[in-house]
Amino acid sequence: MESSGKGTSRASSRSDDQRALLESAERVAQIGSWEWTPDTGELLWSDNLFRLFGLEPGSVTPSAELVREMTHPDDRERQDRELERLRGGATYQRFGYRIIHDDGSTRHLRSTLAEIEQPGKPPKILGTVQDVTDQRRTESEIAAFVAVSEAIEEWESFDQGVKNLLRKLAEAMDCVAGVLWVPDGEKLVPRLFWRKRNFDEADDFETATRRLRIAQGQGLPGGVWKSGTPIAANDLREFHGYLRTEEAETAGLRGGVAFAVLDGDEVLAVVELYSCEDAEPSARLMRSLIGIGHELGQFLKHRRGELGGDRLTPREREILQLAARGNSAAQIAELLTISRSTVKTHFEHVYAKLEVSDRVAAVAKAVREGLVE
Repeated sequence: MESSGKGTSRASSRSDDQRALLESAERVAQIGSWEWTPDTGELLWSDNLFRLFGLEPGSVTPSAELVREMTHPDDRERQDRELERLRGGATYQRFGYRIIHDDGSTRHLRSTLAEIEQPGKPPKILGTVQDVTDQRRTESEIAAFVAVSEAIEEWESFDQGVKNLLRKLAEAMDCVAGVLWVPDGEKLVPRLFWRKRNFDEADDFETATRRLRIAQGQGLPGGVWKSGTPIAANDLREFHGYLRTEEAETAGLRGGVAFAVLDGDEVLAVVELYSCEDAEPSARLMRSLIGIGHELGQFLKHRRGELGGDRLTPREREILQLAARGNSAAQIAELLTISRSTVKTHFEHVYAKLEVSDRVAAVAKAVREGLVE
């Protein structure tokens, strides 16, 4: 009897140790587990699954309805379909979704499910849930660098190139809208606006953005213009000095991030990106945006003339391009079938726009700013 008691005690001790080990492993791996018996509706959660949902272990009764309530509204329909597949007999599946904690933060989860058959007993569904938010942030950092490299490689015209850049960066960082701001004297002006296809809710936000002229230090882009460093607005409604709060709320935009396009210490432009979630970029991603800003700056510094818009008409560009190739005024007039006086008038307009006094200086500045090749 005595040895039997000791054996029971040792077995109980091993069981407790194993349970503690499992709980520690779940916390380290940011994993929670659950068990569901469809016939009875009984649902059990591990302690760490409560924590992944932002809850104290045992503080609520686990249920599919509770999980759905915490799920991001945009992911609920897909989650419903997965649950129906499960009820319909699916034996293994994996899917991702987002949940929103009580503090408003968004977490990305990945759920893996499997059905376990038990002879003589009701079948059970076992599942694990892993918080992959940090992993997704790391992937976003890599994707952002790739997006910039691809956009530069695919660059054709300025407007097309910028829109492609904004689209690729936005997709890499789970954003739905983007703006390129450029300095114009003492104000920042919106050079280009991009938004996700069929994002009609952003009409008023785009209109408000295009009308803005922002001073240094003002709002999100103005703050970046002044500091030269990236800034994140985790919640636009609470960001001091933000100028489009009402329009952003109507569009469903919650968070934003902006970074400078830099040539050395000079801010050539500011890229602003918007998300339908609170912006929670990691410190590493914010540092990455500094590097991306310098990379873009090295590329765009040769296109300074295009940053401010179409300063020259197509004909003026054509005449400057011919001049850059060594053609005289007479040769340009002959090539374009226009009079020499017309060529002279075009050159005078070019001098005024580029703030130079002669043809040599005009060609040099046009080449330097990427207006001609």
